[in-house]
Amino acid sequence: MNRGDWLLVFHLFGAFLLLSGAVAIQVFSAVAVRKERPSDVAFFFNLGRVAEMSINVGAFAALLFGLWLVHYDGYGYGQGWIVAAIAMWVAVAALGGAGGKRYVLARKEAEKLASAGDQPTPELERLKRDPTALWLSVASGLVAFALLIVMIWKPGAHLG
Repeated sequence: MNRGDWLLVFHLFGAFLLLSGAVAIQVFSAVAVRKERPSDVAFFFNLGRVAEMSINVGAFAALLFGLWLVHYDGYGYGQGWIVAAIAMWVAVAALGGAGGKRYVLARKEAEKLASAGDQPTPELERLKRDPTALWLSVASGLVAFALLIVMIWKPGAHLG
């Protein structure tokens, strides 16, 4: 295997970590939203923190090795598909991060309630079912899917 092959392996590994973490965090959040007891809500939102680490490591690795691969393979950084991919990477991070911050409020409220009798409140229910958090997360996932398509298709790609 040459250097380009290794760069591709690490780039794809980063993308896998990013996408698998994103799927996992969506599953944990969906389960947390459906739970009643604050301790259960907190448990599943806390599992999302592990998935968040996978997302962060994967996003960094995919970007780093992807940019290195662009250079190694001789693509120009100004090509439309590369600029679009970087813009989508930024959008995925911004949308997912913004949605995640809103779910952190639900996690903290659930942890507080869990340590004080473990009884649900209307405030916890409101925070769990925040429609803005949901739509930010959905938008992040859709942009991530579009990014994957651009990375596979490479519309208008040319070397040199």
